[in-house]
Amino acid sequence: MIIFNEEINKYHASDTLSASKIKFFEQKGPHAFYMKYIKKAWPDEDTSAFAFGRAFDCLTTEPDKFDKLFLVQPGNVDGRTKAGKEWLASVPSGMQVIKPDEWDRLDKMVKSLSYCAPAQKLIMPCMPQVTLRSDKLQTRPDFFCNDYTVDIKTCSNLSGLIRGYDVRKYGYHMQAAIVRDVMRQEGLTPKAHYLVACEKVSPYRVQVIKFKESTLNEGWDAVCEQVALIEYYKTFGDWPQTVNEIEEV
Repeated sequence: MIIFNEEINKYHASDTLSASKIKFFEQKGPHAFYMKYIKKAWPDEDTSAFAFGRAFDCLTTEPDKFDKLFLVQPGNVDGRTKAGKEWLASVPSGMQVIKPDEWDRLDKMVKSLSYCAPAQKLIMPCMPQVTLRSDKLQTRPDFFCNDYTVDIKTCSNLSGLIRGYDVRKYGYHMQAAIVRDVMRQEGLTPKAHYLVACEKVSPYRVQVIKFKESTLNEGWDAVCEQVALIEYYKTFGDWPQTVNEIEEV
C-alpha cells in the first residue's frame, strides 16, 4: 500500500520490516534484534549525528514541521553557565536542540542543495515522506513519484557513496530495492531510484547518485537473505548472539 501523510511515529511503530531493521539484524545479530524489535527492551541509541541528520531531513522534506520538532540554541546561550542550563531545562519535552554551529552547517547544506539543479529537478515533482508498505516490508523514501524515488543523505565525504562502499555499508541499496519491490506490487513501474547526498562539511558538495539495476538486485538479494533468517528465528523462537557459531576467514 501507498500511504500519504502517515505520522513518523506510526511508521516506526509498525512491526513490518524496514531496511534499517534488516541492517540492524545483519550488523548486531539475532539476539540484539529480538531485544530491540520484539521484546522492546533495547536502550534507545540517539547520537548528535542522528539528530543532525533528522534535522537536515526535516528541513529538506518537510520544512514547515521544523519549528515543531527542533529548537535552535541562540548564539549567546552557553550551556555551561547557570543561565544556559536554565535555558536548556526550559526546552519543551520532545524537542531537539540544534547548536549554533550545527545550524550554520545546516543552513549552508540546505542552500547548497537548493543550488544543485539536477537534484531540484528530481525533487520538485515529488511528494515528501510517503510510506510504502507490503505484507512483510516497508520503507519511506524522502521523495516519491509514480516512477522514481529520491532519498536525501548526509555524509562527510562523497567518495564513499560514489564508489559504492557506503551504499553497502549503510544498506542504501537494500532500502531502494524495497522501494522497487513495493512499487511493483502496487502496479507501478519504477524507472529509477536516486540518492541525493550532501556533505556536512565545507564545501558542502551535493551529488545525485542513480542506482544501477545490478546494485538494486544485489540489495534485493541481501534483503531476501536477511528476511529469511529473521523469519526462521521467529518461527523457532531461538535468538542466538550470532548467526553462525563458527566463521572461517
